[in-house]
Amino acid sequence: MSSISVSDSKWIIAGASVIGQGHIKDQKPCQDAHFIQMINKTWGVAVVCDGAGSDAYSNSHLGSQYVAEQAAKELTNMVRKEDWNDTNKLPTENAWNRCAIKALQNVRQNLEHYAVMKNVELKTLACTVIALAFSPHGVLSVHIGDGRAGYRDDNGEWDSAITPFKGSQVGETVFITSEFDWEDKQYIETKVIDSPVTAFTLLTDGLEWYCWECNVKLEDKDQYIDPNKPFKQFFDTNAETVKKIGEQTTHDELQEKWRGYLGHGHPKIKEEQDDKTMVLGVLK
Repeated sequence: MSSISVSDSKWIIAGASVIGQGHIKDQKPCQDAHFIQMINKTWGVAVVCDGAGSDAYSNSHLGSQYVAEQAAKELTNMVRKEDWNDTNKLPTENAWNRCAIKALQNVRQNLEHYAVMKNVELKTLACTVIALAFSPHGVLSVHIGDGRAGYRDDNGEWDSAITPFKGSQVGETVFITSEFDWEDKQYIETKVIDSPVTAFTLLTDGLEWYCWECNVKLEDKDQYIDPNKPFKQFFDTNAETVKKIGEQTTHDELQEKWRGYLGHGHPKIKEEQDDKTMVLGVLK
């Protein structure tokens, strides 16, 4: 069964991966990537990946591109195999955990073959991965590493769909190429949001400071917490804009405008040193 295009679906979806100022200065490629694939008119899969970035991971831009596309394909096949897209019934937490882990294990195995084909070390392809299988009936999330993902419910409230990995040191994360226990929820987290959804988003950590409540100092304490909460005004405003533009123009034109927004349309985001990826989907 072939997939339909986003433009023929019940969703309007904008997605872009834009190089950060730091990588322009250092003459490095954009190490973020994303991929969107519809399953039918209401179900789809969206993936964002963030390459490891340092010199030790010199091919992480290739890893991000490969993993984003492969993860979308594996999860699409999984959703179809389990008939969730036909029944519109979301799986249990245990069923989704089992299926999502298997899908990303397949991606990891394929990435090992890809490394051999490209004649590069596997670790140089290191990247994080966040994936959402989305529908109006709910969302299914799985991720390895940091970044953010969220959704808007039918009451208009935004909430997080994942809890990003945080290591013992600032900036420490884990990648799909890392050695870890696949059954350890500290390293690979899955979640089922079994309630109506009207919008969703995924983003790499280069954008989280501008649109997410993620670093709040406790009163009278030298301590910070991560509320992990999307900024409602930011996402409502952008969701309305994406929907309006998407209804008036083509899918490709919407993507180009979204790329321009992430690149230079917002004065603070424009100066971000890290690469920037955001996918934002809105139900028609």
